[in-house]
This record gives sequence, C-alpha cells and structure tokens, in this order.
Amino acid sequence: SRLVKKNDRFVTANRAEIFSPELERFNSIIDSLEQSVRNLVKNYEENFEDATAAFDADPEQMVKLMFRKGNPEGAGQVAGTALVRKQGGWFGGGDMPQLPHDPDVVTEADIAVYAEGLARNSFFGPDSYYMNHERNAAYCAEADDHTLAMPVLFLHGRYDYTCETLISTAAEPMRAHCQQLTEHVVDSGHWMAQERPDDVNRHLAAWLDATLNLGDGV
Repeated sequence: SRLVKKNDRFVTANRAEIFSPELERFNSIIDSLEQSVRNLVKNYEENFEDATAAFDADPEQMVKLMFRKGNPEGAGQVAGTALVRKQGGWFGGGDMPQLPHDPDVVTEADIAVYAEGLARNSFFGPDSYYMNHERNAAYCAEADDHTLAMPVLFLHGRYDYTCETLISTAAEPMRAHCQQLTEHVVDSGHWMAQERPDDVNRHLAAWLDATLNLGDGV
C-alpha cells in the first residue's frame, strides 16, 4: 500500500493518462471508505430521532449486532455503514435482524451489562457524538496551536471498515499534529479492546513503559 497512494488532485488531472484497473480499484476502495463515514454521520444528522429509536427498540439485540469481530474478507468491499442513508435507515426501514452474539468479541454477561445500561439511558448519548462535528470544528478553529506535544498512542484496527485508517488518509491529520505519536496495528475489527484485549493491553503496557521510562516494565 506504500507504493500506491491516493492523491485526489493528481488522479483527477491525469486520470486519462494513468488509468489502470488496479488504480481504479484502489480509488474505488478509498471512495467507499470515505463515503461510509460521510453517510454514517449524515444519517444521524438527518434522522437522529429515527436512528436512536431503531436502536432503543431492542438494546440487547442491538448490542449483539454491533459487537462483531473483524473479517479480512471485508477488505475492498462496500462498508455496510455506507448504505445506511440509501437504504432508508440502519435496517432498511425494516425490523432489526435477529442474529446470535459473536462469542469471540463479547460474552452473554457482557451483553447483559451493555444492554441494561443502554435500556436505562437510551442510545441518545452515544448517538449524540455524531451531532457535534460542526461544533467541534468551530471549537478547534479557535485554538492558536493545533499540535499535541504530549505522547500519543494510536492503535489501528486492520479490519475496521467503519473507521478505516490504514488505506485512507484519515490518520494523516493526526500524524501532522501529534509531535510524539506512536502507532501500531491490531488484527481486529471496530471493537478492538473486546476482540483483541491481550494485543491492546500489550501495546498499552509497552507504550507506557517507554513513555514513562519505567525501566522494569509495567
């Protein structure tokens, strides 16, 4: 992937000269990933109450649906989140799918805890995160210095097609603004801490050890 880098201006200006099936496929993957994020955010902005109500209808089943492990076969495919607006909602305007939980990611006990909390408090809070991008941008614009001088650790999910950061350019602003950035890749989907807790903890412990100069380890 280091040999093939999407550059919008260059590709647009030189598409006729540099056209190739491989390049077109690569750019279609990038476009799908970017579309996934845009459509996910827009769905909440345009249909917040409906999106929240769909989740609140059955918090336990929603938790079962959400917590799925990463799938290598999803690479290069259109992410499901890219189709939410086109299909008229998370479940295409229909009922929530009834699927069993993924035991590689969460246990029945985990599900019970998440479901109880979400049933009590609603998905309103988690969904509200997607309603504040304009406010966040305005707040960020007020800062004189956008750099972070403190050590920062970022873990990429290799099979996270909801927040893809390895092929797309999503991580580039972070690299530009974090002065002491450490990055690692975890072979997981979106729910990294649940799917690969040992790998996540190993990276955290090593980073803390190196950052804090603990010497004997954490």
